[in-house]
Amino acid sequence: MEKTLYEKVREKLDTYSVGMNATPDGVEMDILKRLFEPDEAAIWLHLTEKLEPARVVAQRAEKTEEETDSLLQAMLRKGLLFGKKTGGGYFYAQAPFMHGLFEHRAMNMDADLAKLLDRYFSGAFMPKDRSLRTIPIGSDLNAGKPVLPFDDVKNIIMKKDRIAVFPCACAKHREVLGEDCSMPTEVCMAFDFYADFYVNELGWGRWVDREEALTILIGAERAGLVHQVGGNTGNTECICNCCGDCCGVLRFYKRFPKPSLLAATNYFAVLDRELCTQCGVCIDRCPMEAISDGEGTMLVNRDRCIGCGLCTSTCPAGALALEQKAEDKVFGPPKKFRFMRSSGEFEADVTGA
Repeated sequence: MEKTLYEKVREKLDTYSVGMNATPDGVEMDILKRLFEPDEAAIWLHLTEKLEPARVVAQRAEKTEEETDSLLQAMLRKGLLFGKKTGGGYFYAQAPFMHGLFEHRAMNMDADLAKLLDRYFSGAFMPKDRSLRTIPIGSDLNAGKPVLPFDDVKNIIMKKDRIAVFPCACAKHREVLGEDCSMPTEVCMAFDFYADFYVNELGWGRWVDREEALTILIGAERAGLVHQVGGNTGNTECICNCCGDCCGVLRFYKRFPKPSLLAATNYFAVLDRELCTQCGVCIDRCPMEAISDGEGTMLVNRDRCIGCGLCTSTCPAGALALEQKAEDKVFGPPKKFRFMRSSGEFEADVTGA
């Protein structure tokens, strides 16, 4: 039997990033039909992961350059693809399901689409790979040891020139579902190509300098949000500051008995029982429910700890600290980051470098 248009789109999306797996009830097909009109799905299949001008896409699709560019512009405004404006016009590329279609539609998501996505994420959706790395708040570990250089969130910011901040897509999704979040929501950051895209093409990010970016990070830490970063060995593409109740990644981890095995994290919390006063502040701060009240002291379930450090920064007795995992268990940035194509690759598409 010949595959339908939307089956072809789903299969292509499944080759990117965390994928878009098929499910028994076919909810992913309903999602794609809500996202793409048939003509949009058809032209999307003629795009690639690389940025290309409309004339190249038009040749593949056997359409005129004018009608192709007009359709791609409309799709760009809807967040169905990536785009970049150059002196010679726009270049376009396919957007994965995540990071891509879900995040791009977050600001313009209706209740029907939100419910379909929730059904998918809470049901049979199974990501192919880890999407983001969890990194700790602050820069010091137990006994004053520094975090690994690639896990130092402030160091990441200080190396960036193009920084955009925008509302959390996951929080917007939960908001449409009627679950308003009390946490700060303008807390997610993109850099380089992605910063340009969010501000100039989607129009729902804003530029910030390093000082304001650091201020936002400090506010996120105090509020109890988890730092998660995405990027490869050469470049960090984003920093998400995530709420345990809203974030799709954290919600996915919490469904399992051992989130520590799922999260790409290099640390775990340790407790000094002699210092612990059992005040219980850490229980409320932990997004993974890894801390419980034991007999005479708090207890840390290392199987559930993802090493975010939220418990350590607010312990009034200083009884909690982070320790680094053994060297052979360390997660560094991957050479090839599946979740987000690198800014360098997108820039090279346009410059021909």
